[in-house]
Amino acid sequence: MIPKTRSGKTLRRVLRELLDNAVHGEFEKEVQVPATVEDKSVVDVARKKIKEYFDEKGAQIHKATEVRAKL
Repeated sequence: MIPKTRSGKTLRRVLRELLDNAVHGEFEKEVQVPATVEDKSVVDVARKKIKEYFDEKGAQIHKATEVRAKL
Protein backbone atom coordinates (compact mmCIF):
# COMPACT_ATOMS: atom_id res chain seq x y z
CA MET A 1 0.00 0.00 0.00
CA ILE A 2 1.20 3.46 -0.84
CA PRO A 3 0.41 5.96 1.93
CA LYS A 4 -1.82 8.94 1.20
CA THR A 5 0.88 11.37 2.16
CA ARG A 6 3.01 13.74 0.17
CA SER A 7 5.70 11.09 -0.30
CA GLY A 8 3.00 8.62 -1.35
CA LYS A 9 1.82 11.11 -3.95
CA THR A 10 5.40 11.47 -5.14
CA LEU A 11 5.85 7.71 -5.39
CA ARG A 12 2.58 7.35 -7.34
CA ARG A 13 3.90 9.91 -9.83
CA VAL A 14 7.07 7.85 -10.26
CA LEU A 15 4.96 4.70 -10.77
CA ARG A 16 2.83 6.46 -13.41
CA GLU A 17 6.01 7.47 -15.20
CA LEU A 18 7.30 3.88 -15.10
CA LEU A 19 4.01 2.65 -16.55
CA ASP A 20 4.02 5.29 -19.26
CA ASN A 21 7.55 4.25 -20.21
CA ALA A 22 6.48 0.59 -20.27
CA VAL A 23 3.61 1.30 -22.63
CA HIS A 24 6.19 2.77 -25.00
CA GLY A 25 8.54 -0.20 -24.49
CA GLU A 26 11.10 1.87 -22.60
CA PHE A 27 11.45 -0.31 -19.51
CA GLU A 28 14.97 0.86 -18.62
CA LYS A 29 14.37 4.58 -19.15
CA GLU A 30 15.45 6.51 -16.08
CA VAL A 31 12.88 8.22 -13.93
CA GLN A 32 13.59 10.93 -11.42
CA VAL A 33 13.06 9.69 -7.90
CA PRO A 34 12.76 12.63 -5.51
CA ALA A 35 14.82 12.68 -2.35
CA THR A 36 11.62 12.42 -0.31
CA VAL A 37 11.34 8.75 -1.29
CA GLU A 38 13.20 7.03 1.53
CA ASP A 39 13.94 3.68 -0.14
CA LYS A 40 14.78 4.17 -3.80
CA SER A 41 15.12 0.41 -4.31
CA VAL A 42 11.30 0.19 -4.42
CA VAL A 43 11.47 1.84 -7.85
CA ASP A 44 13.69 -0.98 -9.14
CA VAL A 45 11.28 -3.56 -7.72
CA ALA A 46 8.35 -1.77 -9.37
CA ARG A 47 10.24 -1.58 -12.68
CA LYS A 48 10.86 -5.36 -12.61
CA LYS A 49 7.24 -6.14 -11.77
CA ILE A 50 5.97 -3.84 -14.52
CA LYS A 51 8.29 -5.51 -17.04
CA GLU A 52 7.11 -8.97 -15.93
CA TYR A 53 3.50 -7.89 -16.36
CA PHE A 54 4.10 -6.44 -19.83
CA ASP A 55 6.10 -9.51 -20.89
CA GLU A 56 3.25 -11.81 -19.86
CA LYS A 57 0.12 -10.02 -21.05
CA GLY A 58 0.27 -6.28 -20.66
CA ALA A 59 1.69 -5.52 -24.10
CA GLN A 60 -1.44 -6.92 -25.76
CA ILE A 61 -3.80 -5.09 -23.42
CA HIS A 62 -2.17 -1.69 -23.02
CA LYS A 63 -1.22 0.44 -25.98
CA ALA A 64 0.27 3.89 -26.13
CA THR A 65 -2.25 6.66 -26.70
CA GLU A 66 -0.58 7.45 -30.02
CA VAL A 67 -1.06 3.85 -31.19
CA ARG A 68 -4.68 3.66 -30.02
CA ALA A 69 -5.51 6.87 -31.85
CA LYS A 70 -4.48 5.26 -35.16
CA LEU A 71 -6.94 2.39 -34.75
